[in-house]
Amino acid sequence: MSHDGAASGNLQAYLPMLFRDAFGGSYDATITLLNVDSINTAHLTLKFFDTAGNLSCTKTATIPAQGTLEYFLPSITCDP
Repeated sequence: MSHDGAASGNLQAYLPMLFRDAFGGSYDATITLLNVDSINTAHLTLKFFDTAGNLSCTKTATIPAQGTLEYFLPSITCDP
């Protein structure tokens, strides 16, 4: 499924629950982020929370103008 992103100038956006190793390890999610700006690089801080709502992972990234960034959740590594 896909979800609308943040409007230009917004500093935060939220995604629904994404699965990693769910249902016995057979159900995983991939997220693809798109920078639609034709000039500016997007600078991101991604925060992942566990099922109890605790911050479990923080990842910083950049996306060049009109570029994409994709993460397959089981292979993501980041700082706690």
